[in-house]
Amino acid sequence: IYLFSGTQTGSPLLFANDAGGHLLGYSEEAVNKLKFKDIFHAADRKRCEAIKSVLLEEKGESLLEEGEMRVIRRSKRPVSVKVTASTFIVGDERFILLCLADLTDQKQIQAEREHALKEFTRISKLADIGQLVAGVAHELNNPLTVVQGYAENIEMCLEDAEINRDEVRLHLEALMKASDRMTRIISHMMRMVRQDDFRTSTVDLRDVVEDALQFIRLRLDDSKIDITVALDRPLLVHCDPNQIEQILMNIVSNAAHALRKIDGPRHMHISAEEADHGIGLRISNNGPKIPEDIRERIMTPFFTTKPVGKGTGLGLAMSYGIMKNHGGDLTFTSNGKKTEFILHFPPSPMALPSTEATA
Repeated sequence: IYLFSGTQTGSPLLFANDAGGHLLGYSEEAVNKLKFKDIFHAADRKRCEAIKSVLLEEKGESLLEEGEMRVIRRSKRPVSVKVTASTFIVGDERFILLCLADLTDQKQIQAEREHALKEFTRISKLADIGQLVAGVAHELNNPLTVVQGYAENIEMCLEDAEINRDEVRLHLEALMKASDRMTRIISHMMRMVRQDDFRTSTVDLRDVVEDALQFIRLRLDDSKIDITVALDRPLLVHCDPNQIEQILMNIVSNAAHALRKIDGPRHMHISAEEADHGIGLRISNNGPKIPEDIRERIMTPFFTTKPVGKGTGLGLAMSYGIMKNHGGDLTFTSNGKKTEFILHFPPSPMALPSTEATA
């Protein structure tokens, strides 16, 4: 807490409590020699003067919450603080009362949480890769068989006295398609393994969903799940597409695990709705209801309903953290007939004009 004169030139400091002196690293005698502007970091002094001007222009008493700024300690080390300033009048004298809350511990906790989230993301990716290896090996085996078969056909064509160029061309086209499919499978898996930094861009959610489903279907071949996608309009969002793919793959994988518990048709549906507040991407399934007693825990780290060795309990916690980092949210509903997870994206700077929600 600091008390300044609002009428004397430069607004000298009249009083600082012990916490105020400790925050700035000054002795009691030294701190009382400071003026209002001396407390703040050079980069924030214009804001500091603006605060003082606003406070002193008011005829009566006033209160101003400025949010985060930086003060400069005697050692020249900047410290982030939350600023609340007010004025009060005693007789003809006007005073400025400045309250600073040290944000050092809060920022340290935030940094640790961000580090933990990165670790969760890395561990979850590695767990997913482990589960995908068998499916990828199976998927690569199919185009490899195609490549081998058409290569043998081309070899036989070349042994003929009269080479049928059209037939060779058809074989080569099929071979190239199979090769391209293998390249895309391997490229997608390598993107998942890499520990890329948080890189955002404006993308169409339809492309992100398509890329995620192209790879996740490797896991769903034997699950007999009917997946329908109703995304007919461009859905522009500002995001890290690799991280959103990771979320989609996690949610679809969890849904597939839940759907194995039911007899009869198994359905999964992906749709979206647009509004002024952004875009909601919905992934629903007709699996069993999420029990009431675990709903508050399913997005906490290391909580899983899967058997030991089948799940890390990090997927939904990581997904929730990623959506929060994007300025959005991840929510769900479950009523026994339908379980639905909704990815809430804030409006994109390049978003198209709002249209009717996709059915």
